[in-house]
Amino acid sequence: MRVLHLADLHLGKPLRGLFGKNYTSLRLGQQKIALQRLLESASSLKPDIIIIAGDIMDSSTPSIEAEEVALSFLTEAGKLAPVVLIPGNHDSPRRLRLYRNILSKFNVFIISPDQGETGRKFLENMILELDDLALVGVPFLSPSRLRNIRVFDFIPHESSSEGSGEITWKPEEALRSYSRIMAKLLLKLREMVASLEKRYLIFTLHTYLEGANLSGSEYLVLDWGISPGDIPSADYVALGHIHKPQVIKAAAPTVYSGSPYPLDFSDSLLVKYLAGKLDFQKIPPLNKGGLEGNWDFRGFVTYDLRSGKLLFYPLKSYLLFTLEVRAEDIERALEELSNSLNDLGLNWMYWVRVKVMEGRLSLKEMERISGQRSELLRIELPEERGGKGEFPLGEEEEDIYSKISSPLEMYKLFYEVRRGKEPDEELLMVFKEILDEVLHREGD
Repeated sequence: MRVLHLADLHLGKPLRGLFGKNYTSLRLGQQKIALQRLLESASSLKPDIIIIAGDIMDSSTPSIEAEEVALSFLTEAGKLAPVVLIPGNHDSPRRLRLYRNILSKFNVFIISPDQGETGRKFLENMILELDDLALVGVPFLSPSRLRNIRVFDFIPHESSSEGSGEITWKPEEALRSYSRIMAKLLLKLREMVASLEKRYLIFTLHTYLEGANLSGSEYLVLDWGISPGDIPSADYVALGHIHKPQVIKAAAPTVYSGSPYPLDFSDSLLVKYLAGKLDFQKIPPLNKGGLEGNWDFRGFVTYDLRSGKLLFYPLKSYLLFTLEVRAEDIERALEELSNSLNDLGLNWMYWVRVKVMEGRLSLKEMERISGQRSELLRIELPEERGGKGEFPLGEEEEDIYSKISSPLEMYKLFYEVRRGKEPDEELLMVFKEILDEVLHREGD
């Protein structure tokens, strides 16, 4: 049985660049192309199950366009194999549940226990049976969620009030207490599936495992993690939440697939421009064996439950580069980067963050270069000259947000960042009516 495992798609994640350029819609288009290529790969790989380990969306209130990309991908993937999806911390479990019944008709199964379910019923709805496979899906569980499901009704714990279902740990003991409770929850789930007597068992979780190597693009609270030692025995454990692909040493084959494409410049590939030459820090292996198996990229993994063979497949989507260069060499280095990517067969869509290691640039010079190079998203100046040394938006030295003069302007900026486009006049009129009504009620 072959598992295709991916996670952290973060569809609709904003991407902003120099001088007010907004690339969010363009990147969503690239994400759509990447997922189409993933489906093409999946068609040839012939997986028996496809697992998406959380954070299919970047926001609990995604744009219509991002949601359309997600639904189209899920229904197409369901034609290839059963698809199992769990909510991550960026997803809205309630929103995903709205699609659960209709998507099940397309061979897509969303594991998200209903709001208000508690105790054993909550755990039972984390278990999915598919032929000779038992799959346990554990969505992102915050401490408040653990309180609400009354875990102590079925998991005894020394810090609980008897029968109260309350978690009463002290803040300084948060990590140890949360990890301990999650370990008991996983153990209880393992006991429950043992009675099913299935040939294969898979766990999928959206969580932080202590010691995991972060990419830097994650949004997580390290206090809410679990120990690799608490991973139950299984044939495979498919993880989401950490964006860097990696294998975790545990009792079962335990893998973070990472995000299928870079999410921000924490995931970028480093290129240095030294003595008139580009030095690709992590790309040389391509010259020997191609992309396959190069875990410095982003993509998805497959795992064969029979043979134990794990393979990593980078996706041809878009790339993010961090270019370290002297100020005077920026334009030359950007041109050579473009030519080199064509030579390497990496002529995909890409964006660049420039880190100026030496020299000076005026804002006018940055604006001129940005106008000529559409791939240039950000310029960072040397830290020692004071301030953050970073000009991601290209507004003079004052922050763009300091120019907001009214709630309407704030809403317009918020909408542009979240949706990747400006709100239309009709929407602005509705917002203004609501705002006027609120201000009237408050007597402002």
